[in-house]
Amino acid sequence: MNFSFEQLLAFVTVYNERSFSKAAVKLNKHRTTIGQVVTNLEDQLAVSLFERIGRSVEPTEDGELLYHYAKQTIEQARTFDKVALSLSYGGLENITIAYSSVIPHRALSDIRLQLAKDFPMMRVT
Repeated sequence: MNFSFEQLLAFVTVYNERSFSKAAVKLNKHRTTIGQVVTNLEDQLAVSLFERIGRSVEPTEDGELLYHYAKQTIEQARTFDKVALSLSYGGLENITIAYSSVIPHRALSDIRLQLAKDFPMMRVT
């Protein structure tokens, strides 16, 4: 089975938005493109992911199950991309942040969390 990142992203976005049109806006694609991408994924998997009801969609039982795996796969692919990017820049392993004591602790905590999310292999001190 050869499904693409684009197909999984379209599936997860349609699932979250419950609409091909809203998913298309979110992904900056045309509605018919998103519909075709999801239909192609359904054909490849031989599984119906959504029940189409007018302009809205509801996930099937199979769609509900596969959504969680698709979401995890997307998150892992994004982490892979971030780690690969970090390595391509010389494998940035450590970063030290100097800051003024007037900066709120909460802001520093948020920055550290975002750096850890964006660069999981990097140690922030």
